[in-house]
Amino acid sequence: GLIILAKLYLADPDSTVLRQELSSDPKGLKRVLRIISEYRVDEDYEYLTSNLYYWIDNDGRSLCLTEKGQDFVESCLGPMFEDSAALDRLSTSYSNNGLSLASRRKEINELDRQLARKQDRMHQILRMIWGYALLKKGVDYLVRDDQVVLIDKYTGRGRPDTRYHFGLQAALEIKEGVPVQPEHEVLGQISVRGFISQYSSVCGMTGTAMSSKREFQSTYGLDVISVTPNKHLKRTDFEPRMYFSQRTKLEAMLDEVRFCQLIGRPVLIGTHSINECDAISQLLTSDGIDHNLLNAANDLEEDQIIHEAGLLGSVTVATDMAGRGTDIILEAGLDSQITSNYIRLVGHLLDDGVGVVTLQCPTNEAAEILLSAVSASDLGYGVVTTNKEHGIEVMLQARDVSTHGRVINMDFGLGLFVIGAEASDNARVDRQLMGRSGRQGAFGTSQFFLSAEDCLLKDAGPASSALADTGIDSAGRTFLEGAPLNRHIEKLRENADKDAESRRARIEEYTRVFEAQSFAYYRSRMDILGMEDFGPFLDQLMAAKAAQLSEMYFPGFLVDDYSRQFADLSEEIYLDYNISASSLHGVDLNLIEDGITELLNERLDKTRERFTSREFNELSTLLYLQTSDELWKEHISYVQSLILSTQLCGAHGRGDMAAFTLTSFESYELFQTRIVDSFLPRLAGFPSPPTNGTRPPRVELFHDVMQILA
Repeated sequence: GLIILAKLYLADPDSTVLRQELSSDPKGLKRVLRIISEYRVDEDYEYLTSNLYYWIDNDGRSLCLTEKGQDFVESCLGPMFEDSAALDRLSTSYSNNGLSLASRRKEINELDRQLARKQDRMHQILRMIWGYALLKKGVDYLVRDDQVVLIDKYTGRGRPDTRYHFGLQAALEIKEGVPVQPEHEVLGQISVRGFISQYSSVCGMTGTAMSSKREFQSTYGLDVISVTPNKHLKRTDFEPRMYFSQRTKLEAMLDEVRFCQLIGRPVLIGTHSINECDAISQLLTSDGIDHNLLNAANDLEEDQIIHEAGLLGSVTVATDMAGRGTDIILEAGLDSQITSNYIRLVGHLLDDGVGVVTLQCPTNEAAEILLSAVSASDLGYGVVTTNKEHGIEVMLQARDVSTHGRVINMDFGLGLFVIGAEASDNARVDRQLMGRSGRQGAFGTSQFFLSAEDCLLKDAGPASSALADTGIDSAGRTFLEGAPLNRHIEKLRENADKDAESRRARIEEYTRVFEAQSFAYYRSRMDILGMEDFGPFLDQLMAAKAAQLSEMYFPGFLVDDYSRQFADLSEEIYLDYNISASSLHGVDLNLIEDGITELLNERLDKTRERFTSREFNELSTLLYLQTSDELWKEHISYVQSLILSTQLCGAHGRGDMAAFTLTSFESYELFQTRIVDSFLPRLAGFPSPPTNGTRPPRVELFHDVMQILA
């Protein structure tokens, strides 16, 4: 039974059937994950995945087609994942001396295009599966105005100007049935770490940096210090409560909102997804509670919604409020109005026969405000105050009580009440949400309401016996609370942080390899732009090309068939530069390289004669930049396809990284060689300028990218 559940987990970790099967066994998921881990370690993963078309990695961020999945795709679309026949034909074309060089090049280019098209189709298939299986509407993206809009996972805002690349955006557009937009071309890219490294001085300020102190130091070389606030913190942070189902959790949250509505206290409910935000909104609407909704679907109204969030009686439901970086300004006199409403509510209760109303004040300051208001009300209440472990208890009763009525307990709170609808796997995110309340010395309260079905908790499947501090709320709902639950959540977060750090480290390794190439390319590009005289660099390029040709046709100065070798050399020189190499026939092989350089110089001199010195210098510079930029875009695309292939097939440790590093640097060396191979023939064959003046070729200099990366 567990083997079947393990296979189901690999196919769809969020499967409803899987959750139902595991709901009765809190430790069932742990056993399933242990089985998966054991089979992976024993390299017998195929036993679990043989009946699947693809499997999803544990973190839900990558997937891999199985052999069965590859066979199915190829049965529909033909050979795609390993086309040995095409590779054999390509190898044969390189060594086919029966064809002219021009014919061989034509055949090789056609085979390269065929292989590239198949690789593109393979990536499109994988991206399509990724879009359908891994990316969720309302969490990763939304549909607005017939367009797929990505959601910023840190701020909850839509990012209409940001798109996935390499076919993933198109996959989502097809999935949602909206028009497919043209693919954007990547001209350059840089990581956050790489971008920040371009600045000589870096600093920042946030209220939640201490928990990430080690990572700030290791990643950015930044020390974190604590600055004492200039105003005393008056916010009260209650311990999180965990209910056993999503339904009871939402009911408990609704009760809190209802009470806040009675006293006019503003409420902010923080969620992590649009779907969760909408579910809470529907619950509030069905209960007749007016509220504002803030998520990526309506973030254009954010300013107005944030402005209203601090008003008396307001209720705001927001997605990823923690990362929005906006302060909620409380209405002037808010605490005074809330206190008056408390007094009025207590009066109604006592008038209706309630014997005693007890208000739990979290701080001395809050108790003083309440007692001052009671004294000023002149309603003749009996007041008894008692110091408690977590604040001050204020007990109010009518002086002329003749019978013992029931006792009602309630919390006395001022300022904004922040309710967390789900715990994040990152404690910083939750602290940022809590920090929306109690800003600049204001009163406030925060509390998280959790359920065993929440993302952070459902995979752990905690047993109630391990979290024994149980309680019952005013509506009779059972919940877990206290130090054991807090420790459990902290442990889950530590595990999530380790997983996230491991993922970031893997991504960082790939990024560093590519960024090393990017920085090298853009530094050389800046050097080219800064040259007053392109001539010496052009001489270096011709010498490099001559050395390449000499080594290609006479490797190590070895002669196997001189006539054939020289004929092949002459054919390439004539094809690319339209010059005869017959003068080099019989030349000492030690001098052949110098002879080729001289031929190239003579050919370029003919081009140089048609321009002024300044014009030729400018032409050479711009044509070189144009050629290198065109090939650089192709190199970016190729490297990204390498990274994509690794991501789509899961992370398999250092072996994948080593293979990627080797392949990408081989590609970078080939890219540099292709620049010379393409640039020199283009310059040699550049047409004469028109009679009305020289018009150098149009070149995209990509200054913005160059200034960032250079």
